[in-house]
Amino acid sequence: MTNAEPTPDPSAAQTRGPLSGLRVLDFTRVLSGPFTTMVLGDLGAEIIKIERPGKGDDSRYSGPKSAGESTHFMTANRNKKSVVLDLGHPDGRRVALELAAHCDVAIDNFRPGVMARLGLDHEALHKVNPKLVACSISGFGSTGPMRDRAAFDVIAQALTGAMAVTGEPDGGSVRLGIPMGDLAAGLYAIIAILAAVHERDVTGCGSAIDIGMYDSMIGLMHYYITDYILTGREPARVGSGNPSIFPYGAFRVADGELIIAAFQTQFWRRLCDVLGLPELSRDERFATNDLRVANRDELTEIMAAVLLTRTRADWSAALDAADIPNASVMSVGEVVANPQTTARGMVEEFVHPLAGRLPVTGRPIKFVGRERTPLKSAPLLGEHTDLVLRELLAYTDEDIASLAKAGVVGLMTTPAEI
Repeated sequence: MTNAEPTPDPSAAQTRGPLSGLRVLDFTRVLSGPFTTMVLGDLGAEIIKIERPGKGDDSRYSGPKSAGESTHFMTANRNKKSVVLDLGHPDGRRVALELAAHCDVAIDNFRPGVMARLGLDHEALHKVNPKLVACSISGFGSTGPMRDRAAFDVIAQALTGAMAVTGEPDGGSVRLGIPMGDLAAGLYAIIAILAAVHERDVTGCGSAIDIGMYDSMIGLMHYYITDYILTGREPARVGSGNPSIFPYGAFRVADGELIIAAFQTQFWRRLCDVLGLPELSRDERFATNDLRVANRDELTEIMAAVLLTRTRADWSAALDAADIPNASVMSVGEVVANPQTTARGMVEEFVHPLAGRLPVTGRPIKFVGRERTPLKSAPLLGEHTDLVLRELLAYTDEDIASLAKAGVVGLMTTPAEI
């Protein structure tokens, strides 16, 4: 709950989201940080996004455009308020600290040391608000020999072994198609922030959180790291499969690829029947999972000859009827059109003042018995500067005009004015 305000009515949280009343000061840009605050905003937190004068968040200019507005920016920055503030100006720093005094959480994703040079590191923030939870996301965290290196998603994936285990056995290393380095850091940041807010509510004291993309990706490497430490063996690339279980992964069929996960005994036996090869379940070469792994190439050749005779839909229907885990390898367009996507509300929309009605990726988190509040549009640059300074800091017309004239704050800017 916002430490400067009374506890909200629980019934209001039911309609506005479970984090209603939590206020976040968002210094982030591009993806890892904005993804973090997007999820917090989706859950009902108030997000005050600080953007640089003139240009704002770099992601405003990347990806496809709708009415001149970046769909990348609009997706990751919904449910936020945009305040344009020059953090390099002494008065900009003063305003930022005043805002921090009214917030529960502050989050940045600059390189280590940048917030300290701006006079806005967690020590400075905690001086004005001892209850504040301050979270920093960076490529490598605030310690270690690599802390000052630049990092993007592909850097984090390369340096943590993720690319070494991704791709086909006879091909080169492959980056995961989604920016998992950024997203993993964001997800760990969300977990840490919520844990720290709970601790703050118990102890009355805020804390500082240090999240590295590098650490986050190593966390996701999970058993790969442990297996190597215990065995000394480097894991091999197995494409869509798994080095320890089989059948498990993608198989070619008449019109594409189909995932089959039938490594457990009951599924394996049913699969043999569906393939019209019941004798395989009695073949000593394939009697156990370990034997199927050892004879993977031979078994793959046998299965492939049969699977190529029918389509994804045909095989999926037969496998579903036998209750065997399977999935067509779908295109993004097929995912959007999938009735399950619609049923789960995983494509939502908001109305943007320039782009109009915009469909965006939906919210994965659902609460049983609660209606989801409509998404709010991503903000125009500086759209809420005036509002936030007036309502939160009680600034007057003269205060705001003076700061705007000095270039400390920026008021609403449309793309045509940039």
